[in-house]
Amino acid sequence: MIGHWCDHHPQRTWFIIIITLAFELLWLLMYDTLVFHGPYSHQWYLLDRVFLSFLIYGVLGTLAWQNHEVVFRGLKKNWWLLIILFIATFIWNNWQLFSYGHPVILANAPYYKPMMLLYDLVVIGLIFVFARWQIDRQSKATHFFHLFATFAHRAFLSSSFWTAILWWSFGKSFTAQHHVWGILIVYLLTWLMSFASAFGNHAVWHAIRPKFVAIFKKAA
Repeated sequence: MIGHWCDHHPQRTWFIIIITLAFELLWLLMYDTLVFHGPYSHQWYLLDRVFLSFLIYGVLGTLAWQNHEVVFRGLKKNWWLLIILFIATFIWNNWQLFSYGHPVILANAPYYKPMMLLYDLVVIGLIFVFARWQIDRQSKATHFFHLFATFAHRAFLSSSFWTAILWWSFGKSFTAQHHVWGILIVYLLTWLMSFASAFGNHAVWHAIRPKFVAIFKKAA
């Protein structure tokens, strides 16, 4: 509905962008003040699951797609600014994270912060510029990225499962002795196992699917 209302109306598009950014900023500030280590940290701790918390990505994504040529030209022209913002927000978010002490406690690592929102949008912008650049130059790597993007959500669904197995089998004890190497190894193995299971399940299903189809046809 928003996309239809803003289509070919730049003024309406900017109006929706400003309203969405203002709402999201107020929402994050409210969460940071009242929920994160605030007076309602126990009562409202599930507030980050509410769809309003992710509204900005849906709205900006819709508008960016409708105006993708304009967005691409603007981001491509200012790619250096995106890199600077990426480095700055990455350092700032990690500084905030480690300011609560070591080892990191997930209760002190919310993704509901204004600077984290900026970091997310900058990363999305960089991915968009890189992807569009690859498409325009007809890079052969585009097929590889598209294939893995297809299985990304399936791999994400199993990532928590593999992280738990790796962490409790050896990751926790190894990370306690070697902090950096432990984190890197658990992360990389989680990534590999998640995608391996996604591709493996896909291959198994396509192998057995014709048999199920034949059985159902006979039963019908």
